[in-house]
Amino acid sequence: MAQQIIISLFDHTGNMVAPWAKAGFLCYCVDLQHPPGEHREGNIVRVGADIRDWLPPYAPIKMLFAFPPCTHVAVSGARWFRDKGLGSLIQSLQLFEASVRLAEWTGAPYMIENPVSTISSYWRKPDCTFDPCDYGGYLNPPG
Repeated sequence: MAQQIIISLFDHTGNMVAPWAKAGFLCYCVDLQHPPGEHREGNIVRVGADIRDWLPPYAPIKMLFAFPPCTHVAVSGARWFRDKGLGSLIQSLQLFEASVRLAEWTGAPYMIENPVSTISSYWRKPDCTFDPCDYGGYLNPPG
């Protein structure tokens, strides 16, 4: 039986998939900060690629996580939107759209993390919201 696959987009650290990898899932962490290509370390495959050009392996995907950059859409930086220009907004929306496209293409359950941002104006309201301070364990991830 083939290993079940987890995908985590914009994931340089691998913190999101660490418990999944430990449980035996094959986890793909896709981020431009990784060296180009695929490099496997145990159950974690680090993929250096732009998600706009990357396709997941042709196999059933169990879960997909995405953490697209929010620098140009987060309302915390709204006062700088005009100075950033349309190109920054367009790039942010392209990366978010690529996350949605890959998530929906896999047919797997997915979550796309984004802070309070303008994304709701372009796509839809979030299904779930939370205050990060409610999850203090992220400050000291296991292992």
